[in-house]
Amino acid sequence: MTEVITLPENDIKDGKIEFKNLDQYLAMVNKYVEYGNNFVVTEETMKGAKDEKALINKMVKESSARRSDIENNMLAPWLPVKEKMMNAEKQLKSASDNIKVQLDKYTEELKEKWRDNIKLYIESQYQDTQYEPRIPIDEKWLYKKNFNGLEPKDSFIDSELTTSIMTDKANQKTEQNEIKMVKEFAHELNVNPSPYVKQLDSHSLPDVIEGMKFDVRMANDQREAQEAAQRAERKRAISQAQTKQVDEDTGEIIKPVEERYDRSFKVFACTRNELQEIADFLTVKGIHFEGTSEG
Repeated sequence: MTEVITLPENDIKDGKIEFKNLDQYLAMVNKYVEYGNNFVVTEETMKGAKDEKALINKMVKESSARRSDIENNMLAPWLPVKEKMMNAEKQLKSASDNIKVQLDKYTEELKEKWRDNIKLYIESQYQDTQYEPRIPIDEKWLYKKNFNGLEPKDSFIDSELTTSIMTDKANQKTEQNEIKMVKEFAHELNVNPSPYVKQLDSHSLPDVIEGMKFDVRMANDQREAQEAAQRAERKRAISQAQTKQVDEDTGEIIKPVEERYDRSFKVFACTRNELQEIADFLTVKGIHFEGTSEG
């Protein structure tokens, strides 16, 4: 193809972009697209194919360059205005941030005063009681609608604080009763109540009581097993030490006693003096003997 594509010209009027020859440009592009898609490379068209390819690539580059020029020309008047507006926005944001910082500080100081006055009211409701206040300050309480200036409103006290205080006192009463019951039961079982009182922090009273019973039962079983083992050991000591005098209650050896045997023997070809020496030896050892003479 030998037709030359005329790149579109642009103009801006009344804020709108107008392209004088855009339709002509697109029509010529379509022709080249169809021509290139249907082109068949053969030995005869080899040289022309390279030229056609180079021409189409050149058109792509020229179109891309023109598009970039149009964009730059269109944006050129806008860029200085954009920069000024962005700087203005930064200054506005800085002014807003300055106010926000002060608002946050003031709000936090106000909340702290509200928090302190709530604590004072709660503490006043525990005077002359056996309980200590354990009510955490809920952040959802710290809103202007709940206060007259700095003081809690009666409606807020009735709807939130009174209920929380009654619940806390009831919980503490229950805890004290449970501690008392654990101590009494521990006294009956003759065990240290401290670890079982501590368990009430994470276990129910029935579970703690059952645990105490189980521990005592296990301790008794262990003690009985030890006593049985000791008795068995004493019996074993008695049965294995028949040649010893043993205390049957303690299993202790009182005095070693050697087992005695009865034996008979004959002496052959001994002189009278040798017989006397044998008799003297047996007498010294405390061995009883009887002698007979033959021949």
